[in-house]
Amino acid sequence: MTMTMKKSEQKIGLVEELGKCFQALNVNQLYEESDHKTSKDWLAEVAAILKNLDEGDFQAFMNLRQHLYPSIPLATRKHAAEQIDGFVRQKVAEYKRYDFSYLDREIKNNPEDISNYIHDKELRDRCLDLLEAESKYDRVINQATQVLEDRVRTKAKLTDRLEGVRLINAALNPDPSKTVLKVSNDPDEQQGFCDICRGIMLAFRNPTHHHLTDKITREEAFKVCAFIDTLLPLIEKSTVSTPTIPSRTAQNITPAAQPHSGIKVSLQDGVASWANYAMAHHVWSSFRVSLVIDNYNGNRPDYVSLSMTADLANGGKWAANHFIFQGVEKQDEDFRIEANEVKKGSVFISDTLAHDTNKKAMPEIDKKTLKLHVSTRSGEKFVIAFDENKIVRG
Repeated sequence: MTMTMKKSEQKIGLVEELGKCFQALNVNQLYEESDHKTSKDWLAEVAAILKNLDEGDFQAFMNLRQHLYPSIPLATRKHAAEQIDGFVRQKVAEYKRYDFSYLDREIKNNPEDISNYIHDKELRDRCLDLLEAESKYDRVINQATQVLEDRVRTKAKLTDRLEGVRLINAALNPDPSKTVLKVSNDPDEQQGFCDICRGIMLAFRNPTHHHLTDKITREEAFKVCAFIDTLLPLIEKSTVSTPTIPSRTAQNITPAAQPHSGIKVSLQDGVASWANYAMAHHVWSSFRVSLVIDNYNGNRPDYVSLSMTADLANGGKWAANHFIFQGVEKQDEDFRIEANEVKKGSVFISDTLAHDTNKKAMPEIDKKTLKLHVSTRSGEKFVIAFDENKIVRG
């Protein structure tokens, strides 16, 4: 009779495999012969193990791995291989100390877990009996998200006709000066809370309100319910305010903001840094710019494309029409931003194609004239100027 391994035993087995991989690591071969079958097999095996252990560690490993392509300079590959050596060593040590026994703990055998970890009375009244049932746990998420909706609506004193994401968008704004419910004066914390509530509505509320499913386990439903339980006190403690909406004549339009009613794009730190960046299979001489793409008030997805221009010091013109958004990794592919979404990230822009692996010095431009040109499929077009003191060589 075949015995099914416990979840904790499966994880422990993966940790042991990762340890064996670390012992087999040949750092010199990894960067000197990165295209060798042995190197490829080792990288693939470690990636597969980390994928099953932790998604975050898997992504971190893949970010290091991308610097080992044969087209990348040897010095860069050596540095990446040494980083991988340290990373895997650290992860093996961390995982060996980790207690995976929680994976084997089931709520049905430990009913006290439910009452210990859900404190909100309304949430307990509506969800505890459903969690103790034998099936149909989508009902737990349905009720838990409905409690979250009701708490936001009641606190913000909004109409009952608003629900889901529309309700969250009306009550919560990433800008503390424009929100009805202010959870924090810190814009990043306020935005984080907005994104969490919107995400819960999109990923959990909508599916369980519009469809029936038996795929949700008791443990999964409990986790969602317990997480919502942590959000409810923050809503109760939030400040209710009247958003500040400046008049159109009083608005001071800066080079990093645009007087458009739809999508907005701004510089995150204002820096344009020229360097030889590792992109996909190549090293690409390009400007790196960090952006905030804001489609929070949009009611449909949009796509963003970019270019740069400047006057050359010798009197000519410089134009960069090729770009790669971080995370997209495909040259000249427009960046998709969803409706009601705000994204922060980097984009690389150059006057050469990404497959051009020859290193180029930063063009001799008049820094006062460097501009970022933004266009969207929705028809928005605007220009962002740079502070010449923030145009640097990386």
